[in-house]
Amino acid sequence: SRVSYPGLADHPKHEVAARQMQNGFGGMLSFDVGRHQEDARRFINGLKTIYHAVSLGATESLICIPCLTTMLYLPPERRLMFGVHENTVRLSLGIEPPELLLEDLTQALAVV
Repeated sequence: SRVSYPGLADHPKHEVAARQMQNGFGGMLSFDVGRHQEDARRFINGLKTIYHAVSLGATESLICIPCLTTMLYLPPERRLMFGVHENTVRLSLGIEPPELLLEDLTQALAVV
């Protein structure tokens, strides 16, 4: 329902990112799945290629729910200041073939 990626022209920091990331915007993005945390969990549980992990630094594609990991101890209103909702997932794309990742994301979204 919402995508946050500095490579998108409508991202509030797109112009800054374009100046700083002259060779591409990278493979890290976040997006909201469904309306509730349970929707995000169901989505992640449906993934077959992308791994659920707390750390997002690897050659494999990794995904997490920030409000349950990196932002667990922040109050909800503080998380919202950073654009993190209970159904936000953070995805770090790895080196797998793009078609495989798209297929995995598509089939997992179908269960939400």
